[in-house]
Amino acid sequence: MQIGLDETVASARISRYETGIHEPAFDTAVRLAQALNVPTAYFYCENDELAKLVLVWDAMRELERKDLWTLIEKQKMLRTTS
Repeated sequence: MQIGLDETVASARISRYETGIHEPAFDTAVRLAQALNVPTAYFYCENDELAKLVLVWDAMRELERKDLWTLIEKQKMLRTTS
């Protein structure tokens, strides 16, 4: 298997990760993320909305991230002055 799990136990282990019975070690989560082409942070999001945001952020170019961050900072300042 791509992430280094023994094929005889991989299916059961992945199933336990998906159902929340067990959590993979962080290094295993990193390898899973690489195999699935998602950021590792995706696995640790508390809800689907945040997970989607992590995927969008990961797909953005650096300049787009800077622009978005500028917009977030402006919104934060507006909230604190209101």
